[in-house]
Amino acid sequence: MLSHVIKIKNGDHLEDYAFYNCDSCNELMECAWPIFRQKESDYCPSCAFKLNIITSESFVNNVGGFSSSMFKAAINPDSGEIEICPLKSKFSWDKNDKDDRSDFRYKEWRTSVFKRDKYTCQHCHGIGGELNAHHIKLFSKFKKLRYAINNGLTLCIECHKEEHKRIRVGD
Repeated sequence: MLSHVIKIKNGDHLEDYAFYNCDSCNELMECAWPIFRQKESDYCPSCAFKLNIITSESFVNNVGGFSSSMFKAAINPDSGEIEICPLKSKFSWDKNDKDDRSDFRYKEWRTSVFKRDKYTCQHCHGIGGELNAHHIKLFSKFKKLRYAINNGLTLCIECHKEEHKRIRVGD
């Protein structure tokens, strides 16, 4: 819905510049931004997408420098929030544990754990070699802690195997 109009200087004359409120979330939008109109109502891109007024492609092309040739959007069935991801990637709710281990956040987490521990096994104190970043709270059970650096521990391969044997036995 039209909120108000101001006059702005454009060269040597004044021009109308309108502001709208989204009829769903009440967000204030400038006329220079995408406004989606259906019947008598005006919607911001997010509400228009959530209400099925615009497609994923249209939403992606109208928000923050994304392009539908590289990104896609969908509504998270759990949170109702809009998620944008690269075309060839899966949305968060479609990912499994294997997908998460190949995610860039996992690689960053792993490197951060190694750097914090100075590339030293935290059990036998061996430096360098083949190291694993071990999740203190299980990767499979504590999804919110997957990328928390304080949930990681640098272990050499042998100590990592021993740690998992100890966990299975229930020590």
